Amino acid sequence: MPASAPPQNKPGALAVLAEIDLIEPELKRHRQEFTPAFSASISGMFPAIFSQLGIKSPPSPQISQSLVTKTVSQSLENIGKVQSAPQLQQLVADAATQSIIDQKEIAKGKTAEQIYEKAQTPASQVVQANQKGLEEEAVLAGIAQIASLEKPDQETRTLIADEIQSQVESQDPLMPPDERDKLFASITSYLEKSRENLNIELTKFAEESLPSLEEFQEIKNKAHDQTISQLGDAKIGNIDLKELTLDIGAEQGTKPLNPGQADRFGFGSAEPTINTFRTRGLAGRRMGIVLATNKSAQEKAILALATHDIQKMAEVSRDPRLMEFGFFKKAKDFSSKKSKEVAKYVNHFQEFPGGLNRASQTTWRSIFTYLNRYPGIFVPQSILNNRVLVYGSIGALSHGSGSFSLGNVVSGARGLTSGLKSAIGFGQSAKGALAAGKLALGASNPAGWALLAAQLLPFLKKHAAKIIAGTIGLGIALWLLLAKLLAKLAAVAAGAATGAVIGFVVGGPAGAVIGAFIGAGAGYFIVPITKSISGFVGGASGGIGSLTSAFSSFLAAASSAVWNTIASFGSGLIGGLGAGAGFLMNAIGSLSVPGGAVLASVIIAPTAVFVTTVALGIFTGAAFMSTEADLSATRAGDNEFYAITKSPSSTSFPNPPPDQTVLFTITVTSKKLRLTDVQVKDEAKVQGKSNSFSRSLQVNNCQGLIEGGATCTQQTALSIDSSFADSVISNTVTVTATPEGQAAKTDSVTVVVIVGNPPAECPRGWPLVGRITQGPEGASSHTKRVYGGYEAIDIGTGVVGTTDVYATVEGTVENVWPEKGDPLDRRIMIKTAGCPGLITVNYWHLSQTLVQKGEFIKYGQKLGKSGRSGSGPHSHYQFNEVGDRSFKMDTPYIPKTVPRSCDSEFQCNITIDSPL
Repeated sequence: MPASAPPQNKPGALAVLAEIDLIEPELKRHRQEFTPAFSASISGMFPAIFSQLGIKSPPSPQISQSLVTKTVSQSLENIGKVQSAPQLQQLVADAATQSIIDQKEIAKGKTAEQIYEKAQTPASQVVQANQKGLEEEAVLAGIAQIASLEKPDQETRTLIADEIQSQVESQDPLMPPDERDKLFASITSYLEKSRENLNIELTKFAEESLPSLEEFQEIKNKAHDQTISQLGDAKIGNIDLKELTLDIGAEQGTKPLNPGQADRFGFGSAEPTINTFRTRGLAGRRMGIVLATNKSAQEKAILALATHDIQKMAEVSRDPRLMEFGFFKKAKDFSSKKSKEVAKYVNHFQEFPGGLNRASQTTWRSIFTYLNRYPGIFVPQSILNNRVLVYGSIGALSHGSGSFSLGNVVSGARGLTSGLKSAIGFGQSAKGALAAGKLALGASNPAGWALLAAQLLPFLKKHAAKIIAGTIGLGIALWLLLAKLLAKLAAVAAGAATGAVIGFVVGGPAGAVIGAFIGAGAGYFIVPITKSISGFVGGASGGIGSLTSAFSSFLAAASSAVWNTIASFGSGLIGGLGAGAGFLMNAIGSLSVPGGAVLASVIIAPTAVFVTTVALGIFTGAAFMSTEADLSATRAGDNEFYAITKSPSSTSFPNPPPDQTVLFTITVTSKKLRLTDVQVKDEAKVQGKSNSFSRSLQVNNCQGLIEGGATCTQQTALSIDSSFADSVISNTVTVTATPEGQAAKTDSVTVVVIVGNPPAECPRGWPLVGRITQGPEGASSHTKRVYGGYEAIDIGTGVVGTTDVYATVEGTVENVWPEKGDPLDRRIMIKTAGCPGLITVNYWHLSQTLVQKGEFIKYGQKLGKSGRSGSGPHSHYQFNEVGDRSFKMDTPYIPKTVPRSCDSEFQCNITIDSPL
């Protein structure tokens, strides 16, 4: 491959480095001079890549030129993010891979990971031939990025605001508004001073020279340290300003990453332990183990956390390129079709350190890192897949929780170790084993066996064989102690001791505790022993340290010259250990070679009893980790078997006379299966000034049978006479049908029609436009049992302060206040009269209020502007006070039924186009 000569006219310190605002023209000049030679080198890459991929027919000259052009363009577009010379190889290999992938015919049958792997050697040769020019490009582009922070664009401002908000919500959620303003001002000052100090450091270089890429990182570190010393305040509230600027500096390119940040951003070596995701109670412990060890559960948790941030999901949904990527489509489908399972994970992370919002924001920071959204961090897109995003996010969450050491588990148990050593370790004393059984049960539930394993850590490895033998004694002792209980409790002991030994051999102390905990839980719950064991053996899974194949080369490049203190990321090879060892060996074929080799030595141990016990312990552990079965969606009128729609001929009528007729059009569509025993009922409930009554409407069609994939349409009619004057008509169609081979399913849809001017003592209409993001029993906040729950909905608005909020009822303002002094969370309580069961109507999360306490409010009066709280811009609309669910948030008091447990824009699936 031809070498490129560096540009002859080097940038001068007086012309460029003394004033970084002049960098753009210099970067453009350098790029024009450098590109021809770089392109010539790139053109030599592709024949070598195609040869290694087994592609024999060379592409046409036009396609070949397109490959070169795209590779050069993408390499130079991202070169400012590179922090070390070894990363240049990854940059070029990734750009070439993406260019090939874009050519569908060439890439047919090849994965991005395969192409990326084959591109490594040719890319290395290109970098060697163009090293100096590439490093100069990287330095100039890096300076240009920092210079751009003088006038950051909207995306940059949003990324910075998200980082600050994340820190506040996790570390100081009650921070007063004035301190929040001070925090934002400090970060703005940090970015400004970073530019100034970088400028000063750059001028120390001799004229007619540029720093090397390594020297540039040192300069950025010096400028960062100088800036921190100038800021003054070490902390604002509970926020450590130094830590916050480290993260924002890494994101924006003013500060190189350090090892701790690699973990926080999701591509370090952090992995979960069984304590990482543990919360209170047995269910919280069980979920903690599942999330630490089960890959399927980890994926579902990350999908749930991603969809919790409605704004960011909406943002990626508007990007066709991202929606082609399986992760986001999967997240959207999971949120809309598995709402109850989503709620399970959301509820668990409510108890996570920093709360649900912190967990969601940590997940999105990891995702954005891998999507190359941060101008200061480069990640090859060729290694991007669902597994990478999930493991990266799990690793970031693990680091964020601070639960890496087993010290807190072991230290509390040290005092009990000596008494247990003789009682349990050898299984020779029934009395000793009985005492051990009592102690384990004293932990109040089967999870106590995890504590038991922790107590034995100092000698587990030394006495592994004896402890396996002791399993029998311990199990018998437990059986004797609790003879009247189910025999499965004995399996708690067996699972705990066996799992601890296996886990210790394979995964060290973490594996021991995980093994004991899972074994104990498996013995207690006794679920079918049919699940995959790959998520259990070898200790905790998750975190980029567990990833394989092409990703390891990126990690090696990232660590070799940017931070030298990160531990080795391992070989990353997947071992096929062969079928010779039988079913158990096949089951662990997906382990990494080191872990698999260790486990293999365990499995082929000469003692048959040992092998049998190992197999049983592993399979019971895997069974314990299985998650709940998939649950159907809860969206009203749209289930897994059929969908119902209903629309009126008009949504409003004047008071009669003359009498009028409203027509309701109903459709029932079978999705796949044939529907039998179809029954359709249509009923109208009328609430007026003078009376309330119901009318049943005649349905002649859509009864009996609907073929799979077919749609049945029916019209019903309601005559409006003088008895309907000034009323609200709530019309509900209810369908019951039996899908072929399934149980009967009932669903319904409601629409609302207004006649005249109904009384405003009861609510009607929507308070603002937007997208409903949480139902009355949404897991994010409305189900909080400590308060008794909120009979409320959340309506997302997209942008703070741009949406008007209207009164949906007449009444008197009982109170107006900013919650905890937050100017974006102002609240209004209106006291009603004349609507049975309703005492107050509440409007929360407003950025502006236009009413005062004691003021009488008319229906439709403007109350203020929308605000934000928690996960993003939205307003909260609530009936009665917190804990009072007696008056339901449902039709006819709102125009359309909101699925009560929906917990995201996608699950709720209701757009409000106009208020009232």
